[in-house]
Amino acid sequence: MISGHLFPSRKQLLSYAIYPTSTLAFRVTALRRLLPVPTELMFQADAYLAGLIVFVAAVVALREPLAVYRIHGKNLFGGQQTGALKTKLELRMNTRKAIHDRVAEWLSSNSYDVESEPISSYLAQWKFAQACDRFQIEEPDRWTYFRHLWREARVYGELRSPRHRLATYANALAGLVGGYQRQNTPTGADLSWT
Repeated sequence: MISGHLFPSRKQLLSYAIYPTSTLAFRVTALRRLLPVPTELMFQADAYLAGLIVFVAAVVALREPLAVYRIHGKNLFGGQQTGALKTKLELRMNTRKAIHDRVAEWLSSNSYDVESEPISSYLAQWKFAQACDRFQIEEPDRWTYFRHLWREARVYGELRSPRHRLATYANALAGLVGGYQRQNTPTGADLSWT
């Protein structure tokens, strides 16, 4: 759990997790800088606001739970994925793309360079999650899968121990040799960043 002004620290931005609405509270003065929420994101307004708040205010993480969060079967993000998996993944990918694009748009329009560090790595979280969902729909070729794993290892390497970094790069090389293998676990339960 991290607190404080996270930007411009790359490590802190990459450590920041976006939590669901019931766990968020915002100062009105900070929120005003982010409003209005784009109409296409009314369904995921919390992700948009939580994704941008780190650029306008300090954040505070509390260890003590103040609410109970119920994950129901119709959640688009988080929890076990049931039902028409391909349809749900496609909807989730469309929603995540809209979040990424609107967050990047807000950053650009407020004089942040989305192509430079640490913002490009911060935005990459949505791209990595997109790729994981896309791989569930259409299996990637070995080279695509290797590049995905290698980029992810490069972006998040500083958050990992030396042994974990080594294992992550070895996993990328194994992906090049062995290709992509669909997991027998629910899709995206630990890959969603929103």
